[in-house]
Amino acid sequence: TTTTTTTLNWFQSYTPQKLTTALQSDTDVVLYFAADRCPSCKVLTSALETSEALFPDDLLVLRVDFDTQATLVSEYSVLRQHTVVYLDSNGDETFRTVWSAYTLADIQAEL
Repeated sequence: TTTTTTTLNWFQSYTPQKLTTALQSDTDVVLYFAADRCPSCKVLTSALETSEALFPDDLLVLRVDFDTQATLVSEYSVLRQHTVVYLDSNGDETFRTVWSAYTLADIQAEL
């Protein structure tokens, strides 16, 4: 029997398959709901892209397009862009915030 190890880059665009793979790999997931038209989202995206060392190795941040992923937006009752939803490795929501009220350090502290 061959064991396959899946390496997940820590910050990716959302797909249902990426979420499923992460949860099956016992990975904690942050769903980051963002829109290209959102100035706050651009700031957070830039900060996240350059801050990998601040976060645990077993974390995956999935950027969910607020404008095109209406089903997921509805499923998680997301009302605003730059909402961050933390899921544990079972897929259960453990915390959420609207990022503009928090710094990157605050988000890190919630993990």
